[in-house]
Amino acid sequence: MKSYAETTTKGMLFNFEKGLQNNSLTRRCRWTKFAFRHYQGSSEVSVTHIFGNQNYDAEILDNRQHKSPFSFIEVTQACEGENDHYRPLALKRDGHVSAYGPVNKSGTKATKIHVDVESIATSPSCLYKKACQFIEDAIQRKLVKPYPQETAVLVYFDDWGFMYARRRL
Repeated sequence: MKSYAETTTKGMLFNFEKGLQNNSLTRRCRWTKFAFRHYQGSSEVSVTHIFGNQNYDAEILDNRQHKSPFSFIEVTQACEGENDHYRPLALKRDGHVSAYGPVNKSGTKATKIHVDVESIATSPSCLYKKACQFIEDAIQRKLVKPYPQETAVLVYFDDWGFMYARRRL
């Protein structure tokens, strides 16, 4: 598993126009990291990325004597939604952007999208609450979906501001 995780991230480039958060490579990196830790790098476990419209991203084949309770992995992101895509567009255009300021978008792909991000200071307690709310929202989105039994649902998030805020509280 470790060699797979290393090879999937080699040469990965961030494309501001397309974003990275919904990229299947990003999802594979998330569940590969989980699988490597959870299955302790066992060569008797294989995880296969599944493309399609099913309610999971990967299937697990565990040939160990003491099997894990998981047969499937679903990955989701706790984020600001569209704003996580639009903020990097302003960064590319201006060379700087507020990491937490409100995002204002106008236009469409056809008329060209214009993004403005308000420059504001944000308190650590506000960052903490916002990060917790993103995680809660992601979990609530996933709770309403039917999953196969034995599915591990992974919620990943950007914890830079979250961890920084927690140290300051």
